[in-house]
Amino acid sequence: MTVATRRSVLRDSVETHTTNVLALARPTSVVQRDLKAARWCVLAEDIASPLDLPPFDNAAMDGYALRAQDIPAGGGVLPVRGDIPAGPRAPTCLAPGTAQRIMTGAPVPDGADTVVQVEWTDAGTETMTVRRCPPRGANIRQAAHELRRGDLTLRGGTVLTPTRLAMLAAVGVRDVPVHRRPRVAVLTTGSELVSPGAPRPAGGVYDSNATMVAALLEQDGSVATELGHLPDDEDLLLDALLGAVADHDLLITVGGISAGAYEVVRQALTPLGCMRFLSVAMSPGGPQGLGVLGTTPVLALPGNPHGCARLLPRVRASPAAGLSGAPRPDAALAPVGSHRIAGAASRGHAFCAWSGEPRGGHRARWGRRRGASPDGLCRRRLPAAHRPRSATGAGGRHCAGTRPVTEANRPTDKLEPTDRLARGEEPLCWD
Repeated sequence: MTVATRRSVLRDSVETHTTNVLALARPTSVVQRDLKAARWCVLAEDIASPLDLPPFDNAAMDGYALRAQDIPAGGGVLPVRGDIPAGPRAPTCLAPGTAQRIMTGAPVPDGADTVVQVEWTDAGTETMTVRRCPPRGANIRQAAHELRRGDLTLRGGTVLTPTRLAMLAAVGVRDVPVHRRPRVAVLTTGSELVSPGAPRPAGGVYDSNATMVAALLEQDGSVATELGHLPDDEDLLLDALLGAVADHDLLITVGGISAGAYEVVRQALTPLGCMRFLSVAMSPGGPQGLGVLGTTPVLALPGNPHGCARLLPRVRASPAAGLSGAPRPDAALAPVGSHRIAGAASRGHAFCAWSGEPRGGHRARWGRRRGASPDGLCRRRLPAAHRPRSATGAGGRHCAGTRPVTEANRPTDKLEPTDRLARGEEPLCWD
């Protein structure tokens, strides 16, 4: 088998690679957490409402509780017989031909069937004049209108966002069973890496991957541990990974997996027979690896920050969601950075980039636009007249197909080729 044939056999689609990574993940253990500690955790089982919501008929507006039949359609005057503020109180009863002043959220008195908002009255306290009366039942939140006792409130597998936590709190739930947050170890490799803030020697580059990967994982609800960066030393790498296996649910390495020399991750883990190193059908970011060390899944990402950032929002969701018990979300957006892509102009694809230069640098995003493929990466070929002049531009900038974007022109087929992004312009990205 030739080298070219072997490479084609190991070239997986993005969807296939994401599926294979997800297959490695297992749900974490279930623990009880109060709502404050459960934010961004994954619910382990269905939660039924222990009460009706709302638990009683209550006013949706500040105004007056009354019987609709006591006020003509054109308005009228009624005596006011007391106030009903929000809060615990004994049930009250409304006498026919009277009104009671009522505040938002307060229980509607027995006998009342309508609340007139205060803006439609003279706001009187002894008597009140209604300028017009709303229909019967207006401005009253009926008991059990949202949920009845025993109704499903949230399904197991739901990520507990702030609004979902509020829903649980509204029905009186304090503690919930959730999957423990996945513990993920992040290890970057490369003798050239330098920690941000440290003096940078000649030939050194600052390690941006560790910060990015950890931030993306924590955004998903994982607990990320940065193990630091290691030089190109196989023994040091194995020691670090084996030391992290027992305390983590997932190991992520960054860098050292390409086909060249000094690829420390590939060289250290290949002899163990626990990893599969392959090429994914994307550029940049093709080199990838996945496997299991002991019983802990390992995900090997490329060292190119832009390639890592393109795929990670999809792939990171798989192990993190699988380990925590949630279904894999569909990652529609992923940043892509400036990268020289050979033959881009000849293939007729528009590549957008971002520059780290402070003057006018702007991050591009792959987005779901008209013509997008199911994985969220747009792949519309540009007409010849609109193809980029060059894959790279002056100063490393090579943005093609950019112009100011408005709601009126957002779903357009025409792009103006350019080599630069002006400040305030948003790239329209097609791959």
